Amino acid sequence: MKHLHIKLVFPYNWYQYRKVKIYDDKDELITHLNHCEQKSINISSSTEFVILKLDYFKSKIKLPKENDNIYLISYLDFRDSFPIKYFDLFKRKCLTGKLVDKKSFDKFNLDFYEKAVKQMKKSKPNLPNLLLGTLISLALIFFGTTQQQNKDDNALVIFIGVASLVSLLLIYKQRKKLLSYDYKSRVIATGIAFLLAIFFLNGLDFYLLTIILIFSLVFLYFAIRKVEV
Repeated sequence: MKHLHIKLVFPYNWYQYRKVKIYDDKDELITHLNHCEQKSINISSSTEFVILKLDYFKSKIKLPKENDNIYLISYLDFRDSFPIKYFDLFKRKCLTGKLVDKKSFDKFNLDFYEKAVKQMKKSKPNLPNLLLGTLISLALIFFGTTQQQNKDDNALVIFIGVASLVSLLLIYKQRKKLLSYDYKSRVIATGIAFLLAIFFLNGLDFYLLTIILIFSLVFLYFAIRKVEV
């Protein structure tokens, strides 16, 4: 028998409530792991590799034949910069693993993701920008209700306005405990939604439309800017 010691760490708060399933070379489930969890299990001496699976992620890790104690760390392999990280997450082998010695295994933690450590700190939301976003949301709701000629476009603009307003209010409410990564992702998504809504504002005066566009671009600019943590 071999003793397989395996530890899993995810960056930011990704997949923290999901389980990574571990299969042997016969495709039989041998265990599963949560974020920041480690396990020690016995496997057959003839096991040549293990497979890590989570949703569409899948990686095969070959095991050494000569070692009875095997230490395996599992992590996400991606380039930690916006927006490249989101493209890397589409890679099937983004979830992977590496064989290490016991010392490296014991030290394996969130520090493995250098940029993630900074992003895991609490955010300092830009309150004036949140106020600007709230005004834009209210404007979309108002003009979507009073100025629209197409009922379908009308419903979409109102939906974006209401959803954005709720999102911004939740950000404000959670501002003291919101992670920097969560804050930045949500305000960027809200800014993109504002720009999308502009394409469906029919019958609106050109100057009003221009003002909403400028305010939306300003909001998105301050959303994309580096968040101080």
